[in-house]
Amino acid sequence: MTDPSSTLQGQLLADGAHPQFVDAEAMLATIAAMQARLKILETERGVPSDPIEGGKLNIMAHLKARMAQLPNMVATDLNEFVKNLPEELTSNHTDMVKTLVDDLLTAHPQVAHELAYLPQLASDLHKAVLSKALA
Repeated sequence: MTDPSSTLQGQLLADGAHPQFVDAEAMLATIAAMQARLKILETERGVPSDPIEGGKLNIMAHLKARMAQLPNMVATDLNEFVKNLPEELTSNHTDMVKTLVDDLLTAHPQVAHELAYLPQLASDLHKAVLSKALA
């Protein structure tokens, strides 16, 4: 029995096909250039490529929106803590963010449904920090 792939290969070669070789170095250079361009575009649009920075910005934006929506809500501790987070976060920082989010939900049970996404954002930030530490 004849191997179908060798039969097809023979037919293609007979029809004038010839193998194309890929320049792996050139392809990698193109990919690197595309990644650099994407990073520039994300930066121009204010989209962080770092998941930790994105997590911090998400919490700050969500908190800012909820504070505007709910003027009686006091979130000073969480707001100030997130604003003043250092460049390099540890799991201790994100544990504190999670604790302050829990405190906020406990202090304002009447609007907990409006704040329901904050624990997820805090958890996402915590996972990003742990992932970086374990990498």
